[in-house]
Amino acid sequence: GGRAAGRAKSLATETALFEGPETDVKVEVVLFTSAGCTACRLFWTTILSRTLQKAGMWGIVDFSFVAWGAGRVLSTTGGELNSSTAIRAADVASVVLECPGGAGCKGEKYAACVAA
Repeated sequence: GGRAAGRAKSLATETALFEGPETDVKVEVVLFTSAGCTACRLFWTTILSRTLQKAGMWGIVDFSFVAWGAGRVLSTTGGELNSSTAIRAADVASVVLECPGGAGCKGEKYAACVAA
């Protein structure tokens, strides 16, 4: 009864604080990052994570990431996609991540799939 309603109200309040007020204009933040970079992973799990978890942040920020690293994003129809706009606008089936090898490249491919 009352206890469940209290929990539901608390969850709704927490959700509103997390998401914040919806605005017509959000700040676009695009993070170009590398899965194989230790300093990058430290940044994601500390500074970026804490920032995006601040009350109201998702209401004002349009956040996305692009797996970048040492690889190059290529279109199967020809040419390198060298901007976040071009990468995000491309058909997922026509994008190839060319990487010089190693564990970082495998991480880049996983990250690119998650982002798609």
